[in-house]
Amino acid sequence: MGGRYPLEQNPGKWGNFKPDPEAIRHVSKDWPTQIIFTTGGDFAHAIPTGKILFTPQAEDGNPVTRAYKIFLDGKDRDYHHSADLMAVYVAVRGPEPYFQLRKKGYFHIFEDGTHMWRFTPDWPHHYIIGEFAEGVEGKQVAMDFDKLLVK
Repeated sequence: MGGRYPLEQNPGKWGNFKPDPEAIRHVSKDWPTQIIFTTGGDFAHAIPTGKILFTPQAEDGNPVTRAYKIFLDGKDRDYHHSADLMAVYVAVRGPEPYFQLRKKGYFHIFEDGTHMWRFTPDWPHHYIIGEFAEGVEGKQVAMDFDKLLVK
């Protein structure tokens, strides 16, 4: 999980690849199996999750409710983007039916941790999710993810 699709060129320190770009470059180049990169930014913000945790539908004692309340304390909102949830969902259930899996190309990580999806050359073990599947909208994904949070 990390980065933005198709690119993140802000050299600032924020981002999952920037604290140790050398390590992420090594792993992304030499990892022996498939890597699915899931992205954040506007894409993750299009899936605002957690509102259900502030309703009677959320069980008392639900640890996810408690975690969201602690995290959002002092923030002027009752939701969070879904970069983390998207990564977990894809790892457990795969990209369908919500996300388009881009298979052609590779995720190029620069020395400073900035990055971009490049279409050539094709690295057959790099895949990226940064778009919804055809006909899917972020609000529907958010509603479905919310249901999983209280299940």
